[in-house]
Amino acid sequence: MALAKSFDDIQVVIRSLASPIYMIEKEEILDYYRDQYGTQWKQHIVSDLQGVTGLKRRSLMRRFQGVRTQNAPRSARARAEYVSLGERLPPVRYDPPPGGIQVNFVGYVQISSECEERDFYEVARDTEAYSLVNAPSFGALMNLYFPANLVAGPCGP
Repeated sequence: MALAKSFDDIQVVIRSLASPIYMIEKEEILDYYRDQYGTQWKQHIVSDLQGVTGLKRRSLMRRFQGVRTQNAPRSARARAEYVSLGERLPPVRYDPPPGGIQVNFVGYVQISSECEERDFYEVARDTEAYSLVNAPSFGALMNLYFPANLVAGPCGP
């Protein structure tokens, strides 16, 4: 059981319960580098691939010359290199645990202008769990128990 001692810990705790899903295909990894680094994407991907492959920069740069960029990796080793690189990049999403996420909340919440103590237990499953692990927040947790957007935020001691 993971415990969040503050509202700032919520994201960390929820993500620790989820399984990260990483990019594994060359094309999606190239798209990531193009989006992140614009015209400098080749330098960045080559530098990162060096850390994965141990190959020389010059050798790796050839992979991204002209139409070679569009070629899918042919060997199992080359495919494994992109899988390994993808695991070093931010996940594309998180999958919740199979049984969902159990939430036991004890604390204070602001409803309208009142600060009220609440204690509740809920289980997020399916789309609720998926949404919670991919965009964890105090509001998302509160929406499991209260009508949507009723709680203005945390408050109290």
